Parts: sequence; C-alpha cells; structure tokens
Amino acid sequence: MSDGPFKSPHPKKHWRAVAERAATESYTVSELREAVPASFVSEFREVPADLIEKLKRILNKDEPEGLNVRTIPDEIARLRRDVAHNPNATAILDGVQDAFDCGHVGVEALVKGTAAALDRCYSENARAIEEHAQLDRKDEVLTQSVRQRLEEAALGESELEDIARSLVKEGEAIAGTPPKHDDLTDGPLIGDDVDE
Repeated sequence: MSDGPFKSPHPKKHWRAVAERAATESYTVSELREAVPASFVSEFREVPADLIEKLKRILNKDEPEGLNVRTIPDEIARLRRDVAHNPNATAILDGVQDAFDCGHVGVEALVKGTAAALDRCYSENARAIEEHAQLDRKDEVLTQSVRQRLEEAALGESELEDIARSLVKEGEAIAGTPPKHDDLTDGPLIGDDVDE
C-alpha cells in the first residue's frame, strides 16, 4: 500500500534480497546485481502464463496463426483488455508495441518489449526500496547510499534482453533465488600470514 499520493508502495517480498544487499555495504554492487534476475523471475510469475505464447503466435508471421502486420496492434489491444489488472503484463504489452513500432518483429519484438518492461519494473522497485529505507531508518546518508548502489546495480540493455530471452523461453533459464554469500570474504584469512 502507498503511504501517500507521492509515495511508492513498499517493496514486494521477492525484492527483499535486493533491498538487503542495497542497504548493506558488505555486499558489493556485483553481489547486489546478482539478486536482481531472481527478483525478475518472481515478478514474471505474476504474468498470465498464456500471454507470452499468445504474443509469440501474433508476432510470428511464419506460423499459420500468425497475423498480418497491420492487425498486430489490434491483437495487442485485445490482449491488453484481458490483462488490464496486471501491471507487469501491461508493461510487457506496452514494450512489445513500442518494439514493433520501431520495426522489430517476431521473437525479437517480444524480447525487446519484455526487456523494456523489466527496466521499468526495476526502476519502480528501486524507488520503492529507496523510499522504504528512508521511512524505515530516517537516515539520509543510508538513503543516499541505497540510491547510489541501486543506480550502479541497474542492468544494461543487453543484460535485460538476456533475462527477457530466458523469461520468454528463448534462452537459458535463470535461478529463482539469488546466490548466497554467507562466507567471510572481507579481509585476509586467519592463519594465512606467511612469515618471511
């Protein structure tokens, strides 16, 4: 729920690892970035299962069910009505429409559209994490640090497209949980001092 008209909602449960790593300096920015794809996997589970298959059929002009290029926007508009209650699904449809309008076709339009939706999803959740840190701790230094670390951890276009390919079942699967970093990695190992 929102804390007011200009506030973002609290981060979703599956962004908790990202929030924790953003607020904890002992995690490097690389370790923070490692948690992002797993959060996307969880977000994507909220998208209706058949949406991606429907988009593939609509965008694939080689399939018998593929549609004439002129009818694709109408088909996307029909799908939009079916998923109007789902922000992630509508973001994917917006991204696919934009990619199609820019001349991308087939699976490439789906990948680029999904990547754009992931970028938007990250921005919204990063803002929610930052605002939650601000409300929770009321510490401006920590809030600035969280903001900076989240900005540094933002994935680039090619990384987002790789994740999108996986999510639309056109690439390697992504783990649904971020890698754990439980061992002590800061400082020298005890007993490693070599006397010369």
